[in-house]
Amino acid sequence: MTRIGIGVAVLITLGIAPGMASPVVAVLRSGDITLEDLESHLRRREVPRETAEEREVIEPLLRQALRDLAVERSLMAWGEEHGALSNPSVQARLMMEERVIRLAHAERAIIAQPLRPSSAEVSAAEASWTASQPERADVTWRYMRFARDTGGRTAAERALESLGTGMPFGEVASREALPPVAGAPGELLRTAVGGAEVPLVEPVARVLLELEPGTHSGIVETPAGPVILRVESRERQGGRLSDGERALMEMELWNRRVDRARPGVLRDLAMRHPVEVTSLPASPALDAEALRAGARAVTVRDLWLRAHMGTEPSEEFRWLLSPEGRERVAQEEVLLAEADAQGLSGEPVLLAEIQSAREGILRQEILQRLERTLIADPTSAEIETAYLASAERHRGSVLTLELARLPMPVLQSVASGETMLSASAAAEEIRRRWQTAGEIGEVLQALRVSSAGVSRERLEDVWQESLPEPVRGVAERLTPGEVVASDLSSAGVLLIRLGSRRSEVHPLEEARDSVRQALLAERRARLDLTQALLESEGYREVWDLSRVAWLPDGSLQMEADPSP
Repeated sequence: MTRIGIGVAVLITLGIAPGMASPVVAVLRSGDITLEDLESHLRRREVPRETAEEREVIEPLLRQALRDLAVERSLMAWGEEHGALSNPSVQARLMMEERVIRLAHAERAIIAQPLRPSSAEVSAAEASWTASQPERADVTWRYMRFARDTGGRTAAERALESLGTGMPFGEVASREALPPVAGAPGELLRTAVGGAEVPLVEPVARVLLELEPGTHSGIVETPAGPVILRVESRERQGGRLSDGERALMEMELWNRRVDRARPGVLRDLAMRHPVEVTSLPASPALDAEALRAGARAVTVRDLWLRAHMGTEPSEEFRWLLSPEGRERVAQEEVLLAEADAQGLSGEPVLLAEIQSAREGILRQEILQRLERTLIADPTSAEIETAYLASAERHRGSVLTLELARLPMPVLQSVASGETMLSASAAAEEIRRRWQTAGEIGEVLQALRVSSAGVSRERLEDVWQESLPEPVRGVAERLTPGEVVASDLSSAGVLLIRLGSRRSEVHPLEEARDSVRQALLAERRARLDLTQALLESEGYREVWDLSRVAWLPDGSLQMEADPSP
């Protein structure tokens, strides 16, 4: 080829000359890689093209993409050579993953998409939900409580008179009211009022929602005695949905429609693609036809591969061979048959999703096999030597713990003497008392609360890392004798008390597996699997990638030989 103009490189575009072979850019034992292969790889992987035109930017990207393509091909070649691709469990995973993807694609297109709710329908559902919600508000408030006797009533009336003169609420509460279980008299509280989880008795909740901010109530009768309330501020929550909640509502509405419509759609499809469940002998051949839906046939081998995806392959296979099992498979097949009839089975987006899933499964399986082949499992002697050389790394904390799970009724009983106490405040009061008392039972007894439903557990000499969450995360921060409340929810609260902590080294038998895993990790770190794979495949670049241009349309062009 000759130059066209002074200093202008002639570019050879791939495929411009009919019948011209694409130039080879790298070689492998399993086959050459051409420039056309590299371009296809870049398009399929959607590798972002840098906007910069400098070769020092483009060349490294192309070199990495070429190496990635070589690794993909080498993995597939190694897997085929070592039987990874013909493994029944791998074949079952590939088959089932493709089937799951095809079924999901067919259901979306045939059943779900026509039933998607309109924006107006979602808005109507949101309005209906909002109307059904109880009134809710974030309230900042104060209270004072009085004894349930004549003296308490008299004190409440005196308190109202004092408030009427402008005396501060907290000062009146300190002088006239009973001391609260927790906190200061008349202190400022903030509570979400309204809804199922608010720990307030109804008279108090109602007054807090009705009372004007900046004013106090009259005497409100509660099971715990007379109270006076003052609302400082109130921010009403209108029950409106966030964008995320609205999207979830739309999805739930859509799913309900699909669930209701699916049986009828499948019946109609079965009329269009007749199902035939074949009679099978007791021990059918793997290539025998098990059922047919329209033009789609399912063999016994298909069912056998499908069964190997389960935890009990033999049991699953027997069920799939039964008439009931094959009827279930037939329902899926009529959906796939309709997808075939509508031309959905060959859509590029579907095929790309299947190919991506297939490559991921194969890559994972082959890498695991390759790793097992190249990395030897440590011997017992190696594990023992490594353990002795790094004993301090296997040191841990041995704990003695007491756990007490208090259900919500117990917390509400503690708060019954102080009706307005939140569940968290009740839990804090029990925690504070237990930290200074010997037993949780003594604390509940002192509070005159039944211990029915309280779950207690004492853990002696347990390794900290063996504890479940959230206990482990809490325990590592505790000092002996300290009590912490954790995992507060509408079901109750978990109290954790640390009795003792000591440091010990795990014995070899307990540390054996962690030592083995550490040795394997060290060996993996020393071994670059992909580099070892490419070396075994004789990978070598045979074209100077600095002479390849990557055009904005995604195509690759190769510069001609610069010699005249």
